[in-house]
Amino acid sequence: MPTTGPLRLNPGAANALGSGYRSRFSHEREEAHPGYYAVTLDDYRIRAELTASERVGFHRYTFPGATMRASFSISQPASTATPARSCGPP
Repeated sequence: MPTTGPLRLNPGAANALGSGYRSRFSHEREEAHPGYYAVTLDDYRIRAELTASERVGFHRYTFPGATMRASFSISQPASTATPARSCGPP
């Protein structure tokens, strides 16, 4: 789950907002078509977009502000594993 602020590794309780990494969203800011899905995560103001081709899936996250940083890790077989990477301003 993309996030801003302190990193939370627990999803938290569904009835306790802010207790984990969950985020509220509105169906008014959700878009779904065959092969494409997008939603704005209200608690973080992050726009998440997902799409896929025949062999690969793509994620795009738009963060508020220009000084945000993103980290990601891709699961691969141990023989080809690469370390987590960061992108964005240091």
